Amino acid sequence: MAFSPPLDRSLLSPPGDTIRETIESLGMTQAELSARMGRPKEKINELINGKAPLTMDTAIMLERVLGIPVHFWIRRESIYRETLARIEEKEALELDLRWLDQFPLKTMHKLGVISSSKSNVETLREVLRFFRFAAPKDWNAYYLGNSTDVAFRISLKNTPSPATIAVWLRLGERQLASKSLTGYNARRFKESMLQFREIAHKQPDSFLQAAETLAASCGVALVFTPGLPNTKISGAARWIHQTPLIQLSDLYKTNDQFWFSFFHEACHILKHSKKALFLENTEGVSQDLDKEREANEYAANLLIPKDAYHAWKNSYSHFDEQIIRHFARDVAIHPGIVVGRLQHDGLLKPAFHNQLKVRVRFE
Repeated sequence: MAFSPPLDRSLLSPPGDTIRETIESLGMTQAELSARMGRPKEKINELINGKAPLTMDTAIMLERVLGIPVHFWIRRESIYRETLARIEEKEALELDLRWLDQFPLKTMHKLGVISSSKSNVETLREVLRFFRFAAPKDWNAYYLGNSTDVAFRISLKNTPSPATIAVWLRLGERQLASKSLTGYNARRFKESMLQFREIAHKQPDSFLQAAETLAASCGVALVFTPGLPNTKISGAARWIHQTPLIQLSDLYKTNDQFWFSFFHEACHILKHSKKALFLENTEGVSQDLDKEREANEYAANLLIPKDAYHAWKNSYSHFDEQIIRHFARDVAIHPGIVVGRLQHDGLLKPAFHNQLKVRVRFE
């Protein structure tokens, strides 16, 4: 149940108010209360004015002197302190409302991440809860400061839309939290690449579920997160605690791009640092170019064998649908993936033979 504190400090009533009212009704002065409790007058005054906390020891003394039970005083103090803390929190958050300007609040509202797209204190609280941060400064240090005190090194400071990218990454982490996985088995994951390739070859209607299930059997979380506006992310690979996470977007919406991104991210998991975030197609992210080239080559050559591809492409001056289908059959891969490779290499115009590709759409 949500806690609704008073909106004004003037409405706050510390336990001292009840102490004052009680001793007045008994005809007792603060000096007399001080003597009966064995406490300095200054301490009693601070207690009555709410400047000093009402401790358990004090509550026991008040029960003896004033006849009011300990549990009353402890609850009275607890409500007062929580209310005061909530008011102070609200005042602090009101100073940080402009921090929300960088977030795609309408998109987050549409996704059900926050209850409203309005920039107000409650929305700010919801955004912080979504990311699991106590304050905007802590979020800034994590996502923009390149801190080494976190599970993986990350800095989105130089990207075009750091807040939107952070939302996309966090959505993937929440998808991971809903999964139940066995421990990561690197050998099994490496050996499963041919099984993933077989799924890419046959491209069944249930290919997303098939790939997700196969990854889970190796202890790898494979999640599909729709792309967000103003981002060009195709995929990301990172470790969350002891679990490898591969997060793919539907940015390009075709199977050639999807499978290339998958095998690219899989290479990062299999071969590269557990403390790095690999974020693809994102301007401004610090990347190890050697590792990116290795991942590109790994994905390209696993999908289409290098020697077979080079021999085939050098045998033709043009590529019609029949030639593409025959080669795809020979190397046991989906023809849409061959089209994507030819387009990437500049051997086929971007508009040619796209009918051979399969549309990819995430729910």
